[in-house]
Amino acid sequence: MTAPLTILVDIDAPVALWEKGLVDVARQDYPHLNIADAGTRNAWDLLKDVDADVATALMATMNKPGFYRDLEPREGAFEALHEMLDAGHNVMMCSTPSVYNPTCASDKLWWMERHGGLELAKRTIMTLDKTVVRGDVLIDDKDVITGSMAPEWTRIVWNEAYNQAATGPRMVQWDSWRDAIDEALTISYGRTAA
Repeated sequence: MTAPLTILVDIDAPVALWEKGLVDVARQDYPHLNIADAGTRNAWDLLKDVDADVATALMATMNKPGFYRDLEPREGAFEALHEMLDAGHNVMMCSTPSVYNPTCASDKLWWMERHGGLELAKRTIMTLDKTVVRGDVLIDDKDVITGSMAPEWTRIVWNEAYNQAATGPRMVQWDSWRDAIDEALTISYGRTAA
């Protein structure tokens, strides 16, 4: 096995069912609106191509204090994260907090501890610019990741309907994390993790 890797993992989408939570809460709070099913949007910007009332409802839902505490974990995510740790890798959660939701950052930390344990909560980085975080790979669903630096990590795309134009290795489920990391390392460094 090569030296331990630093594996950066986004929380919203790869680990937490963020879009499902958003749709469920928005439909509960705004039953009179026609809010599309989770997994059906074709743009990362969830406000693109929705009417003004739906956009307002989605923004209000995202910014609702406590929203991030009630998200469901994605199947297999925490098992895979603990497998990475057990294999000796430096796993760091790398998430962007909403500056409009007053409890987002603290809710994400609480959520990580509740579902993944204190160890993963302590390994959580909140940043508005993921390009400044050092690592070997980043598992993330955003279609295009930009920032102030050229990233040191290789991006692994967490596959979603809205990021089909994003290039690079893809993950569809957590039991394929080893293969996705090996593909990313082969592309970037000509080496594999195991």
